[in-house]
Amino acid sequence: MALRNLLAAMHMFWPDGCARVREIDRKSPGFWNKCIDEFLRYYTYDPRFSTESEARASILAHMRDNLRRTLADDRERTDARIVEAAGTTYVDHRPLYMKPGVWSRLAEYWVSEEFKKYSAAGKKARQAVKLPHTSGARSFDRRRRDYMESHDGKLDELVVYKDCHTLKENERKGEWITEDAKLIIERYISICIKKGLDPKETQIHCWIEVVGGVRKNMIPGHPHLRVSDVYESNGHPPRPRKGEGSSGRSTLARLQDDMFMRSRIVMIKGALPGKPGNLLRIAPTKIVGIIATTNLNLLINPLVRNLPLNV
Repeated sequence: MALRNLLAAMHMFWPDGCARVREIDRKSPGFWNKCIDEFLRYYTYDPRFSTESEARASILAHMRDNLRRTLADDRERTDARIVEAAGTTYVDHRPLYMKPGVWSRLAEYWVSEEFKKYSAAGKKARQAVKLPHTSGARSFDRRRRDYMESHDGKLDELVVYKDCHTLKENERKGEWITEDAKLIIERYISICIKKGLDPKETQIHCWIEVVGGVRKNMIPGHPHLRVSDVYESNGHPPRPRKGEGSSGRSTLARLQDDMFMRSRIVMIKGALPGKPGNLLRIAPTKIVGIIATTNLNLLINPLVRNLPLNV
């Protein structure tokens, strides 16, 4: 519900005439802070695990990273509706949660030469990927978060990896997309076991060894982590934050499961003391009520009808 409400806030403040992150940055740079401020009226961060600036930065990163995938899902659903209703266009299928001024720009952009060129380049890049996956437009982090939401906040990296690298077709369902994908996870399990570690958990150092190192300060399979966050200049993991102690959550542990992958860092105001992982949800009508005061009643529907929102 938290991420759905964040997306509702994004729809509420989304500036007309903007179809891409770059356009929002150029035409309405204050958009991101408006969304974060609205979100933090009902949700808060746990100060034991994050500062306010870290929480806001994580929310911002989440919005920016997922905006493209959200729009991609909207376009794919609309493409399916256009096929079913021959002779219609994007303009004819505006979702109730999307403002007319925003949707008209999206409808224009999706049939433009600019978008076709951008889409073709992306398709070519995906075909050149040495380690293809079957996760589609959803990132591995999104898949991890989805798993955690349906398993009481617990993560099993092995299950998520298999879900992202096996085929979904009925006749070949469950088959590895490539032999390399299978070998990578088998080697990861082997290395973890040799080191006495649980492969179901996020063992970043083992993973880096398996994928053959890092690339430009990035860790393949973990886009939100930076190598400089995992290793200090001396090659060792970073020290625990002040007050955490040797038995507390280390900086590495906090980085391994980013803000939106662990429920305890973004909790709804009013959560029970002593249960940081407990998401006590404010009634949806509270946020719906705020949205309704903007006279954008079309935005109420996603929360009331539980329409598919893809943040």
